[in-house]
Amino acid sequence: MCHAITKSGNVCKIKTNNYFCHLHTPDPLIEEQREEIIQKLLQPDITGFNFFDYQRQAWSLFKDIDLTAETLDIIRIAKDLGNWSEETYNSVISTYLDDSINNDVKYATVKLTISKYTSLQGKKDALTLIKTLELYKRLNLLLLKFAMSRGTYWDGLKDVRYVHTHIIPERERLVNKYREDNLNKLRVNITKKHTPICDDLCNYIISKYL
Repeated sequence: MCHAITKSGNVCKIKTNNYFCHLHTPDPLIEEQREEIIQKLLQPDITGFNFFDYQRQAWSLFKDIDLTAETLDIIRIAKDLGNWSEETYNSVISTYLDDSINNDVKYATVKLTISKYTSLQGKKDALTLIKTLELYKRLNLLLLKFAMSRGTYWDGLKDVRYVHTHIIPERERLVNKYREDNLNKLRVNITKKHTPICDDLCNYIISKYL
């Protein structure tokens, strides 16, 4: 039974398998609408009319959106992962919070600084690489939200889609590998604990096949 209240103040009597019937299904929250349009914009094969139509739909959803908290959080994470100097960090923060600076310049500064000082190159530790890929995923989405908030067509969307379709699969692959590697270590430790064999056998033979 539908749980909605009608204009007369009574509970709706339309039978339904969901919480609301088709007449009283609430409009999706703006956050849900934004997420839905982002997924449409990030489709790798989007072209032609849809490419521009989805951007037009996004303009009203992202107009006047406040990205300050999200941006500052991304900058902080980038600083920690890249071991930024205090000078670099303070320079980015002061630029971003300076009301006299154009927003395009602010976000270009954030993007360029992260690309330079928190790059993917040289990240050998699996967990650090996963965190860096997650950072770039969030930065990519931030730039998309900012671009849509301006209410103009953005050719850079093609680059965002390219990065998105490469970062997410690579991150998932690394997450699965990191999980499996740690499970293997756990299996070896359990084998050592409950099997009366020497360490060399565990380290060089059993671990190889787990």
